[in-house]
Amino acid sequence: MKICFTCGCEYSTSVCKPCKKAYLADYYKKNKARLVANMKVYRAENSAELNARALEYHYANRQERISKMREYSVQNRDHLKDKAAEYYKVNSEKIKLRVAKYKRDNPDKVAEFRKNETPNPECKRRNKHIRRAREFGNNDIPSKNIEQLLYTLQKGLCACCGKSLDAGYHVDHIIPLALGGRNIDGNLQLLTPKCNLRKGAKHPLDVMANVIF
Repeated sequence: MKICFTCGCEYSTSVCKPCKKAYLADYYKKNKARLVANMKVYRAENSAELNARALEYHYANRQERISKMREYSVQNRDHLKDKAAEYYKVNSEKIKLRVAKYKRDNPDKVAEFRKNETPNPECKRRNKHIRRAREFGNNDIPSKNIEQLLYTLQKGLCACCGKSLDAGYHVDHIIPLALGGRNIDGNLQLLTPKCNLRKGAKHPLDVMANVIF
């Protein structure tokens, strides 16, 4: 065993790992500008070799990396959702500019995507609810097939008046988002457009009181 010349603890090398880590962090902090500039120059001069090595490593360990990423995503789903929402909130303008630039630079790809895209009203309504929920600081995301599930549970009838939904329906938050309601499956119901517009952003108890009295 050796003695760390920094903190005096016994270790197998001349400097223990905590001391070495602290030294490197302090060195990087003091020389950050120079180190970053040198790294940019190195990457510019060796971009082809670095890209080739990165691709080689990626394909050699692709399945293992994908498995680890999926496992991490499942275990940290809520954390990743919150992190993505926070990133979008801070960088929304930058993201919009990047998307607009991609559309300008790749008109053929965008046109081909729109040509093959199948319009899905349920998906559009779901995305609209997600965007509205985020405006109220709510990051909940309902199930993808929630409208089909609700239609089956309600037997194709409005949850308010009991009339058929075959002529059309709205997806309504039982407790409105404006009153703190969540954008989850258990807080959603299908109403006829007339009932949904009449309900508005009222609490369901207030709606029932008005109907009864």
